[in-house]
Amino acid sequence: MNNLKRNLVIGALALTSLGGCSEPRYLEGKVVKESGSAVSLIRSEGALFGNDSVKFGNLSYILTVDTNKGRYIIDVLQNEKSLAALAEAIEVGDTVKFPLDKINSLGYVAINSGENFGEDRIGNVFSKYISVVKKK
Repeated sequence: MNNLKRNLVIGALALTSLGGCSEPRYLEGKVVKESGSAVSLIRSEGALFGNDSVKFGNLSYILTVDTNKGRYIIDVLQNEKSLAALAEAIEVGDTVKFPLDKINSLGYVAINSGENFGEDRIGNVFSKYISVVKKK
């Protein structure tokens, strides 16, 4: 009986860990516009502390990216890469790579959580999943 319970538990764990472990789909595209307070912070010379419109706690970073599937508007959410560092690294004309799918902590497609983008191709992506593929 103990073997049966053990085998059932092992089988359940195997199914849980294997289920939904598909690789996320990524797109690459050319950055045509950057906006948000992170860009203002990086681009404002000498006005770092004199610019009251830039709040360190509420940085935002938006990328407009043209891909072979159309134009995507990406609201970049900060996690392991800071928005300011990403804004410094990315320039208009660069090619970036970003995921279409929501990704779990193991790097696989998150089960039952949908995509990062709606039909209008507007959505959000965590900063750690955006990478520069080619500089302009």
